[in-house]
Amino acid sequence: MPISSEAPYTSARRDFAQLTDGEKERLFHLPAICQTVFLYLRQMAQTPWSVQETAFLDASSSQRAEWLFANRLLASYGSMKQHIQYTLDSTPPTLQLDELCEQLKELILQFSGTAAGKKWMTCLKTDSEGWRYIARFMFSEASKLSTADHDEFFEALNKIAIIHDLIKGRGRKYGINFRPISDESVERIKPYCREPQKAREILERLHQYIDRYKGAKFASMPVRAMMAIGVLTERLPWSIYQQEFGEDNNNKNSYNEYTNADKQDPFKGEELYESMKKDFKELL
Repeated sequence: MPISSEAPYTSARRDFAQLTDGEKERLFHLPAICQTVFLYLRQMAQTPWSVQETAFLDASSSQRAEWLFANRLLASYGSMKQHIQYTLDSTPPTLQLDELCEQLKELILQFSGTAAGKKWMTCLKTDSEGWRYIARFMFSEASKLSTADHDEFFEALNKIAIIHDLIKGRGRKYGINFRPISDESVERIKPYCREPQKAREILERLHQYIDRYKGAKFASMPVRAMMAIGVLTERLPWSIYQQEFGEDNNNKNSYNEYTNADKQDPFKGEELYESMKKDFKELL
């Protein structure tokens, strides 16, 4: 659903689109905010009904707004992951990070152009308990926002939060297989590349194969293939491999065995392996 009712394009709104990494983390790392809200609701749930019933009946408009907002925030958490998965599925792997960064910038700009989005960014930027003020702004009896405004707010917030997490390398919890290639990752593998200037492209190619297949054999095969044709001058140490690709599909013993250059090539002659070597030759 598109975000509607955008405010005029002001200098203040442009400032929201140029947030620092720390500010994005504060505003859009939803797990931290959701945990605060969850603890708030859990404390209520632990109150005896005889006490809580009175609280419900005597609640002010602001209190009811906080309850409504807290439940809606938790219920919508992660709800847009299929939309983000679609974006990745329809984008070539080498362009995915750029696509996500561009979407994040545009979504934040649009979000800050709505009344509720602007309130979120203003309050959370300055107050750790800012969610309470947003809740009252959106759900109190005096609020002028519609149900459609609420839907648009939570949809946009979740898109931004998921993309922010993906870019930060926290996509696994959503079941989304996306690991951005950072400058640090590139620098780590340069000493093992025959052509250090191609380190980023080498990592991208490794990810294309390692992220696709399951099992230690297939997760080790691309590294051995690059070693065999000289793209890698030696195997990546397990510590670097683990940091970059994780260990869901591999383990240290199997990896070291499959990539041991002092032993006979265990994959020689296998169709997939020979195809990898052919594919990697353009990296020389």
